[in-house]
Amino acid sequence: MQTAPSIRDRLRLLFAERTQAQGDLALTLGDLPMHAAHLSRRATGQDVSRLFANTPDLPGVIVQDEKKILGLITRRRFLENLSKPWAATST
Repeated sequence: MQTAPSIRDRLRLLFAERTQAQGDLALTLGDLPMHAAHLSRRATGQDVSRLFANTPDLPGVIVQDEKKILGLITRRRFLENLSKPWAATST
């Protein structure tokens, strides 16, 4: 009987697929300190920015909804998107 892959293995696979599709830098979940590397899907951009500011060595953050992993925000992608002219507009 096969066991289901661990969350870490599923995340590695998900990130590998997205890396190939989006051309992002290679990043493994082992690079993410697990103590502060996840946020709720309801987190705002300010929450993500604050987490990156408070954790300078954090390369990315996992976005989850309760126990389901929804995605990964890399610091590089986040900062690239913030540098676009429309990103500075407040709502």
